[in-house]
Amino acid sequence: MMSSSLRAFMIVKPGIQGILERHNSVHPENLPNLNEPSVELQLESNIQAKLNEEVEKKRHELRQMKGEELQGLGLEELKKLEKSLQGGLSRVAEIMDGRNTELINEIGRKVDLLIEENQILSQLEAEELTEQMHNIQGNSPESIVNNSSSSNPSQDYDSSDTSLKLGLV
Repeated sequence: MMSSSLRAFMIVKPGIQGILERHNSVHPENLPNLNEPSVELQLESNIQAKLNEEVEKKRHELRQMKGEELQGLGLEELKKLEKSLQGGLSRVAEIMDGRNTELINEIGRKVDLLIEENQILSQLEAEELTEQMHNIQGNSPESIVNNSSSSNPSQDYDSSDTSLKLGLV
């Protein structure tokens, strides 16, 4: 028969063995090197480096298009740059021409509208002037005198109508 302490040692031993095995598996020698970046981090770093190179290349091209940093360019590169700039300038000129044409057309429409409004106002003014002339001719001094002589003169003096009083004077 086994003693109780031996039996306890045998039961505990597999537990201790498990703990020791886990300890050894977590030991720094068995872990991946934490100083080395992960694959994802390396991929991201490579992408960032490529994007940085592309940005710097585009900055260099932009400076050349501005006329800066042209010293190191050969004749062919200068011709290529000139052709690129001429193409861009022709597109800018086309857009400007289109916008100028639109602006001229809009100004023409506004001028036509102003001319039409001016004609309407002139017509209204002529009609009003004609109406005023008819009113003046209808109340001419001769007609006022004729109207007052045919009516009672004492009524004319009492009347508050200024035009009739002026006609009698």
